[in-house]
Amino acid sequence: MADPYKQLAAALESRMNRVAAKQVAGVPAELGTMTAAGLKLDAFKYEMPDYLHAEGLLLVPGDRVLAVPVAGGSQAVVVCKVVSAGG
Repeated sequence: MADPYKQLAAALESRMNRVAAKQVAGVPAELGTMTAAGLKLDAFKYEMPDYLHAEGLLLVPGDRVLAVPVAGGSQAVVVCKVVSAGG
């Protein structure tokens, strides 16, 4: 007989995944690189000296980051540092 608690947990997880997917649909996230002068998004030709970042995130020039443009694209929030799957 199947464990009813596992079935409930699976149903809740599935539901939460669908809700989360709807909430982030259309949120434009972009890759960028930290520079000595600020943030350089891959899809924007100018560096952004004024940007926000997640609390506790230490940024070093050359780091690749994931950022979300805000305020009509005039600012960006750096969400996290990204690395290749190989390290």
